[in-house]
Amino acid sequence: MANKNLYIQTLIVISLLFLISSCSTPYSPPQVSSSDSFLGLEDTIQQSQDKEAVLIVIHGMCDHKKPWITKKVKQFSNIMEMEINFPNSSSTDPLTLISSTSDGIEGYRANLTRETSKESLTIYGIIYSQPSYEKKQSLCSDVSSKTDVCSSDDITYQHERATLNADLKNDLMNNCLADAVYYLGDGGDIIRSGVREVVDDIFKDIETDEQLKNSSISFISESLGSKVLTDAILCDSASNIENRAHTLAKTQSIFLAANQIPLLNLGHSNNNCAARSTRTYTNSQINSNQNNWSILAELISYHRQSVSQDLSGIKISSITPINIVAFTDPNDLLSYEVTNANVNSKSKITNVTVSNANTWFGFAEHPMNAHTDYLKNNDVTQLIRWGND
Repeated sequence: MANKNLYIQTLIVISLLFLISSCSTPYSPPQVSSSDSFLGLEDTIQQSQDKEAVLIVIHGMCDHKKPWITKKVKQFSNIMEMEINFPNSSSTDPLTLISSTSDGIEGYRANLTRETSKESLTIYGIIYSQPSYEKKQSLCSDVSSKTDVCSSDDITYQHERATLNADLKNDLMNNCLADAVYYLGDGGDIIRSGVREVVDDIFKDIETDEQLKNSSISFISESLGSKVLTDAILCDSASNIENRAHTLAKTQSIFLAANQIPLLNLGHSNNNCAARSTRTYTNSQINSNQNNWSILAELISYHRQSVSQDLSGIKISSITPINIVAFTDPNDLLSYEVTNANVNSKSKITNVTVSNANTWFGFAEHPMNAHTDYLKNNDVTQLIRWGND
């Protein structure tokens, strides 16, 4: 009997060791493509004469509401080891609404500080899910369990699906990819217009704040959000783009989590955008394959020449390259690295290869985790904080 128990225990141990050895995160620590360093949020704070920095975040596919920004504020409070400043002593909500469009697209502001060193980070969050929300509810008849879009009362689907396939159909397809399809159609005009209005309100808030007006700006965009934000800025009249020039010139770093622009540009390439067609801001030839952020970097660099004297307090000059850092999990089916064909001399590109979740037996990583967990990945968030020195 004792030998039998020992045999069972040994078998269990061997099985556990086999499972552990079959579970891996091949890109933790991450693989950084360039030996050149890029700046993190701490660098932008320290380089500012007022020890202030601005971070603008925009979400990707899937339905997002105000709690997403609240979660990001709390997350960056932990990442940056800063305290959340609440609007007033009785408030438990760290967010202040600074922009809201007729289509339900919103912008919020929150503030983080280190009291001992008087350093601060102001976070702006952009939510653009509302226009597609009602449209996606038309897909609820094909959903087999409750989602962020479909309630239990909406579910009428009767057929049996395998668990993984059901998860992917309910969320990845009907909640997330549906956003990209909506954006590439007529809904894109609604979203671009609303995000553009929110961005302008954010820039106005920055320029009218005596502390923030001398702060550098970093962007973090997730998946579809990279396309949405750059389109909103680039697909506009030359005069409106010019009005954003002074604030855009303060951009220091751009962090892309799950860059989808190469894929989404197949459906909406911006060839008719004012920034590409009027070309009032550059004498160089724009490659139609360029990443939207790279085009925006060229626009930013051009405008730095006219406002360079206003940037000395944040150590940015007209020749300072814009850092574009793209985080990609090779098992993320919806993410693309930024290649040499996508860039120009005005931007410095770093591709960072990461593992967002476990790979099992070298066979699979859960597709949703691979795509949506970039800012849950400590390797990613530490690089965003400290950069790559």
